[in-house]
Order: sequence, then structure tokens, then C-alpha cells
Amino acid sequence: MINMSKPFKIEVDSENSLDSIVRILGVLRRSKLRVTRISVGLHDKNSVTQLFVEGVDGEVNWVRNKLEKLYDVYEVDCVSESRRVGTEPLLSGNSKTGG
Repeated sequence: MINMSKPFKIEVDSENSLDSIVRILGVLRRSKLRVTRISVGLHDKNSVTQLFVEGVDGEVNWVRNKLEKLYDVYEVDCVSESRRVGTEPLLSGNSKTGG
């Protein structure tokens, strides 16, 4: 079986703090994914970090699981960029409600 690298967008909704963003990037740094672009939007009570990466499904799942365990992350969505159809999550995951 050959593992083919695919493009993904991982969107992380988290607490609005630089510490939260650093923790998110720390998880990404430990992964085997190739980062192509990062975008961070800061809002009043939360921040949205978009991580554009390339890799295999298993590694994207590993990153998603690690991100979901961070206490200041509210929601993680992973979408295959090759599909580009609507906003359907390719890899489903649990989301937390933050406040």
C-alpha cells in the first residue's frame, strides 16, 4: 500500500491568546505534515487558525486528535483541499464548546 500525500486545511477555533496559538503550532511542529500556509484571525473572544498542510490521512488524524486535547481549543475541522466541495469535514472529530 502506498501512502499518497494530499493537501488539507485544518481549521482550529481556540481561545484568543498568543499562548493558544503557540500550543497549536507546537502540535503542528511535532507532526510529519508539510506546512504550505498558516493564517490566524484574532477576534474578541476566540481566534481561528487555518493550517494548510500536505500529508497522509493518518498523520492529519494524529494532529487533529492532539489539537482536540488542548484545553483552550474549542473546535477542530479538517477538510481535504483536493475535494473543495462545500465545507464538509473529511475527517470527523469531536468538538468542544468553549466560553
